[in-house]
Amino acid sequence: MIYHLPFACNIFFVKLFGMTTEEPCDTLIDPLADKIGYQLRRASLAYLTHLTLAVEAFDLRIAEMTFLMFVAVNPGCSQGEVSRVLGVKRTNMVPTVTELVKRGYLVREAADGRTNALTLTASGMSLHASLSEAIDGCDQRFFGDMAPAKLEALRDALLEIRAKA
Repeated sequence: MIYHLPFACNIFFVKLFGMTTEEPCDTLIDPLADKIGYQLRRASLAYLTHLTLAVEAFDLRIAEMTFLMFVAVNPGCSQGEVSRVLGVKRTNMVPTVTELVKRGYLVREAADGRTNALTLTASGMSLHASLSEAIDGCDQRFFGDMAPAKLEALRDALLEIRAKA
C-alpha cells in the first residue's frame, strides 16, 4: 500500500535537517502509517509548528505562552502550582517567569513565606486575549472542519492518553 507522507513543513524538521517545503514524494511506503503513536507525534508536530509561528509573532516561546495562559485563568497561583500541573520542575520555570516579569506581563506578590502569588498586568491580560485568538486560529485550521462528536472523542482519547503518563 502506498501512503502519502505529510507535507514537510514542520519548522522543527526544517531547522534540524534543513528540509525543504517541496511537495512530498507520493510513491514512498510509510512503514509507520498504521502506528497510532507515530501519527500522534506527527500530528502534534504539525500543530506545534503553526502554534509556534503564531506565538513567535508575539515574540514569545511556547513555554512563556503556556505559563501566561495558566496564570491568566488562575490569578494568584504560584510558580510551583503551575509547574506541577505542567509536569515540569519548578526550577526550570524560573527563567520563564523572570522573562515574563521583566517584559511587564506578570507580577509577583509575596503570598506566604517563600511563595509568590502570580498575576497578569494589564499588558499581560491584553497579550492573553491576543494569544487566545491566535490559539483559536490554530485550532480552527486543524479542527474547524471536524464534527463536534469527533472532536469530543479526540479530546477524550487525548486526555486518557495523558492520564497514563
